[in-house]
Amino acid sequence: MFDPSPVAERFAREFPVELELRPSQIRAGAAAAALMIPGAARLARHHSELSLAVAIMAGRNDKIVDCDSQAGRLQTVLADSKLVKVPGTGHMLHYSVPEQVAAVIREVVQEGLAAAGKNLARAAE
Repeated sequence: MFDPSPVAERFAREFPVELELRPSQIRAGAAAAALMIPGAARLARHHSELSLAVAIMAGRNDKIVDCDSQAGRLQTVLADSKLVKVPGTGHMLHYSVPEQVAAVIREVVQEGLAAAGKNLARAAE
């Protein structure tokens, strides 16, 4: 999940591996994975309805999902979205580069607030 980045120290220290390896948890994880594709397909039908600022971040070296075919495709569907491909990171980039994730969130919020302000000004005219 982390590769090529090292496993985050806090994650390694606090993640309950013994709980994750219980048969009931493995079954639950498999069931959740089986529902992921149909769930994503249902959500995809509503992408065109989104009217908010969206940032998509993806690890360039993600071994779980392909950065270009997944995040890149989503960006083409969400016309006004911002795509940030983070080199040298895997699937858990929120652990690997949390400061960059926070910075992208702040940037998108600022852009969204600026757009909302313009819309309110137009509506007041």
